[in-house]
Amino acid sequence: MVASLGPPHRQCEEIWQYNFGDALAQIEFYVDGAARSVALAITNDSPKQGFKLPTLEVPLGKLTFNEFLVCPEGHFRYRSTLRTCELLYEVKFPPSWTSNHYTFGALCVLTPGALAESAFNTQLAEANASSAAKDVRVNWIGLSNSSEELWFDWSIALPVSA
Repeated sequence: MVASLGPPHRQCEEIWQYNFGDALAQIEFYVDGAARSVALAITNDSPKQGFKLPTLEVPLGKLTFNEFLVCPEGHFRYRSTLRTCELLYEVKFPPSWTSNHYTFGALCVLTPGALAESAFNTQLAEANASSAAKDVRVNWIGLSNSSEELWFDWSIALPVSA
């Protein structure tokens, strides 16, 4: 991994994070070194054409939740913390592959940083996440071989203090 991506810009135990300027990446490993999850987020400096994703026609950066509103396989949900609010679409993709758990996220951070903006009505999202998802841009995607909840650590997008 280090030979391909270089050393992580930040590492906390088995989670490696990279800030490439035009993209943010997070890789989580099991203790034995096997990859558990991979996540990619767009930044304010991501290319206008976005990033091509395998199995999807619309690139990350142009992808909205509209692509999933009619998909019966996955589900929308809302979650929040003291510093974030987030709309998610979670699905096994393709459904026949039991080890591919995808999370598509619209992460709104209450602290300015490099993560590309995504906005939605949080009150509507709390009441009905799929109703709030219309026209909302996805700003991160994660792939995991586990059904455990996947979080993208947005703090890698914060400006570095001197």
